[in-house]
Amino acid sequence: MVLSCILIGLYVGFSSAAKPHRAPVAVVTNQEPAQQVGVLAGPALQAHPVGDRESGLALLRNGRVSAVISTTPIGLRLDVATAAGPTTAVSIEEEVSAAAAKLHRPLSTHDTVPLSPTDRRGLAMFFTGLSLSLASSSLAHSLNRAHSRPPWRQRVCVTGVFGALSGLAGALVTGPLLGALPGPVLSVATTLALLSVTGALTTQALVQWLGPPGHAATTVLFVAVGMPTSGGIVGVHLLPPPAQFVSGLLPPGAAVRAVRSYCYFHGVQVTVPLLTLAGWIAAAAVLLWMRDGQYRQSE
Repeated sequence: MVLSCILIGLYVGFSSAAKPHRAPVAVVTNQEPAQQVGVLAGPALQAHPVGDRESGLALLRNGRVSAVISTTPIGLRLDVATAAGPTTAVSIEEEVSAAAAKLHRPLSTHDTVPLSPTDRRGLAMFFTGLSLSLASSSLAHSLNRAHSRPPWRQRVCVTGVFGALSGLAGALVTGPLLGALPGPVLSVATTLALLSVTGALTTQALVQWLGPPGHAATTVLFVAVGMPTSGGIVGVHLLPPPAQFVSGLLPPGAAVRAVRSYCYFHGVQVTVPLLTLAGWIAAAAVLLWMRDGQYRQSE
């Protein structure tokens, strides 16, 4: 019941209270109306000065900003990337539109980096990550309940093979088959495999050390907190600052960032997310190895 309340509170709470918190926006500095919009928007937006619109669009296409504000002969122009999250694009447009109204200037909005036509709401990565997390938990549960306790090496090998197969299957289904995640198949598959292995090894490690509460702990980390803060439903920049910080540390958030970058932003800024996933895998493997050593000594 407690876990259900946590799930409801986080999923519904983040969705209903979503608003921009220092969302990165490129602002053309030599255009005074664009600068005024950035000032009027206040803390909702974090202005990144650029010399011209093309420089701002380069940042937008690399995923470094969420929008570009510039001027036109008749008013203001807002370039957004729904690929970075439809909720983020809509929220930024609302903030900029309100500021433009105060300046009595019309605003035109253009989706410069759109989502795949088969994933117009941008939910493909969320449901893919959730599915892999649940499958990983099921694998970990099976290994932990095995009659003969699998040794460390066997656990790691089985989990690695499972992760590779599930990651490849997920990339093929969401990519070539459905067209929802249009990134390079091998890059997306590698990221999904890392997420799957992370979930399975972490679950095994926590259950080995904590017993049954380990399952609840991993559910909280990967599903209750990890998924709603991942940016898969509510954009990361619409989350409260503490949730934004947590998002980058947990595997679901890291996986969403990497896959989104591979699919829409040329694979820029994937190093940190991939290292985050690798760090979780290494930590879980070490914890399992230590626990396996304790069991061997006690036999």
